[in-house]
This record gives sequence, structure tokens and C-alpha cells, in this order.
Amino acid sequence: NEGCTPPKHKIIRARTLLYAVVMSVIGVLMVWGLATKSTLEANVLKDRSPPYVLLSDGRIQNGYTLKLVNKASEPRTMLLDVAGLEGLSFKVIGMDHEGSETLELPVEGFGVDRYRILVAAEAGAPRRQITFTVKDAETGEADVNISSFRGAEQ
Repeated sequence: NEGCTPPKHKIIRARTLLYAVVMSVIGVLMVWGLATKSTLEANVLKDRSPPYVLLSDGRIQNGYTLKLVNKASEPRTMLLDVAGLEGLSFKVIGMDHEGSETLELPVEGFGVDRYRILVAAEAGAPRRQITFTVKDAETGEADVNISSFRGAEQ
């Protein structure tokens, strides 16, 4: 076997290049996912029973539970705004606020906080969609939830 030459080994093969490209794409997607990950989550759940309450002044009130998830390590202040009906007002149980202005809600770092919200509107208000907007006071990161407001005619 004097005329045989040893086989040449290719260092870079098509399969090796394919594996490198696939691993690079996965790595870039993971870095992008972590870099753009939301650090705020807000969920609004409407009370099922009773669907509404008729107040002594003739207005109609609906109850909601707001769950705020802060995925950041530091405590944050969130701004809550509720909109969607004429003459709408809201209050958060346990906080000294009532009206239609934006309300500040404290949220602990790496924490989940729950707030009870009572939304009131004029008696003739039709069933409508209302919007709960939660926004970080510093960064402006926001989460919007849409829920329904039920009145006496339903």
C-alpha cells in the first residue's frame, strides 16, 4: 500500500456549519427574548356576583379585582387609569382616593399585589367596554386590560 495516501479530514463541513448557524440563531433569540421581556403584568377580573350594585344615589357600581405582577427586583409605583364611560368614577378599597383621576399604586419588587376596584357610572349607562390602564410611573411601561361594565338593563 505504498501508493495510498491517507484520507484528508475536512475541518469545516456543511453539517458543522449548519449546526453553528442553528445554535447562533437560538442564542440570538434567547438574548432578544430576555432583553425585551416585560417586567409588568396586570390582570383585571370582573366580579361575577353580583353583576352590579345599585347605589343609594342612583348610580350603578361594578366590582373588579386588579392583580399586579412586578417582575423587577425593585419596588415600583404604578399609575392606574380607568376609562370608557361618561361620568365614570372609581375607587380602590383601602386607599384614600375616589374620582376619575389617575391613581398611584405601590407594588413590591418580585411581588404580586391585589387591589379591589369599585367603578361607578350613571344609572342609564349601557353595557360597555371599559379600559384599565396600568403604567409604570418611571419607565412608562404599560399594560392595558379591557373588561365590561354592566348596568341594570341587562
